[in-house]
Amino acid sequence: MVGQGEYGMNILMEKINTSPIKKQIIFTGYRNDVKELMANSEIFILSSRHEGLPLVLIEAMSQGMACISYDCISGPSEIIDSGINGLLIDNQNKEEMIENLKNLIVDDKLRNKLRQNSIKSLDRFSIDNIGNQWEDLFKKIVYN
Repeated sequence: MVGQGEYGMNILMEKINTSPIKKQIIFTGYRNDVKELMANSEIFILSSRHEGLPLVLIEAMSQGMACISYDCISGPSEIIDSGINGLLIDNQNKEEMIENLKNLIVDDKLRNKLRQNSIKSLDRFSIDNIGNQWEDLFKKIVYN
């Protein structure tokens, strides 16, 4: 019996094998050097259908990557201010994703602007800010 993950991988491999860029696609398996890989990358794509608060998006932005994401029900829009520190694409609009990704690849000025702004925009997720929010919440609960 084939597991669902294996089934999905087989479909993906079939698509890749018929693609003109198949020699450029590498499945690395488990890696313990993700931070270094992200530090050497310029673009990050989040193609999720559903999210909570996508920490991987925050991690990618912290490494100075230009991020592009579907604006799924929750999560990415809490992090990305579209056109400022990343790009938000209408949820599951593949054509819009493709067009914006192409633009991000060829437009160095846009890509670099998003990369620079991504790091600057993460202060609200710092441990100090989040810690202060938790402290404020506990104070309201205890003293009200």
